[in-house]
Amino acid sequence: MAALQEKVPQCLSSLFHSGKIIPSHIPAFLKDAVNMKYVQDNTVDLDIDIHKLFDSLHTRALQLLDSVDMRDLEQAREYLEATLTLIPDHFTALYNLACAESLMGNVNNALYYLEKAIDNGYRNLSHMIQDADFQNIRDTEAFQILTARLASLTEYELSSFMPSQPEPEPIVETIPEPVVIPEPEPKPVELSASILPLKDNFGEELHLLSEMGFTADPDVLLLLLDQYDGSVDDVAQFLLGFSQ
Repeated sequence: MAALQEKVPQCLSSLFHSGKIIPSHIPAFLKDAVNMKYVQDNTVDLDIDIHKLFDSLHTRALQLLDSVDMRDLEQAREYLEATLTLIPDHFTALYNLACAESLMGNVNNALYYLEKAIDNGYRNLSHMIQDADFQNIRDTEAFQILTARLASLTEYELSSFMPSQPEPEPIVETIPEPVVIPEPEPKPVELSASILPLKDNFGEELHLLSEMGFTADPDVLLLLLDQYDGSVDDVAQFLLGFSQ
């Protein structure tokens, strides 16, 4: 409670450029979260629903992120920063703040908040690598490192997503009786039994990927097909992106 008594006023005051809370100027979209009670004269008691305050700020920020107007994006950033005043480790708010910074062209800030989002529990790899908001940072080395790290955290192996390389020719030693020493067979990937039903759902798509030259582990391909709702084109684009 002591922390909230400090953070809630900080959150509200950040919505005013003067830094001073003016009850009559509180944004209309916060009406369900902030109720004003006039005690006497100019004294006002603010009754604040903290959960609604966070949700209202976050929802409004997401709406503004759809805009191409820089002023709207700056406003979205301010609202997201306000939500993080209340809950500093909220990974969804951190992720969306990274989106705002990227849309505004602030590459370093975007990467910083994206890393913090992953540190605090963000795990949606497929959404992150497809998110159009990250167009400004997707080609940076730091974004690729974060992608690889998130892949590792979600038990994906990037090397498994890439088309397999041709098997090397067996080594033959010239001795009185020639002996062919083949390369050892790769150890099969142990995956959960929950993968098995996917073979029935995406058998045809798996065959198409094989014909296209993607010879990664079939179970990994099935995971990707499931993740992309069976879209062969989306899976192919994803695999080609990691092989470049």
